[in-house]
Amino acid sequence: MKYSDPADWTPRPATREPLMDEEGKPIYCSEKLEWTEEAGEIEGNTFTVGTHRFYRMLADAVFEGRPMEIVPEYAARTVAVIEECHKHNPLPVKF
Repeated sequence: MKYSDPADWTPRPATREPLMDEEGKPIYCSEKLEWTEEAGEIEGNTFTVGTHRFYRMLADAVFEGRPMEIVPEYAARTVAVIEECHKHNPLPVKF
């Protein structure tokens, strides 16, 4: 697994001025991220492992009172972002 940890990110101030190189030519913004890599063995496929973990988390919440890792508010925000993307970039209707 490869990921960039937000704790390692350097805060960047927002700027309204266009980005330019030394010669005054426009440039694209870029940033070099530090990557963390971890190795491990995963048994099963994405669907079976993810489904098992979800229902295990749900059972732990119901029967043991543990907090859920995925809360409904987070899922609702994710769906809202996806719906907003579809609103601005609609797919063609085929029928």
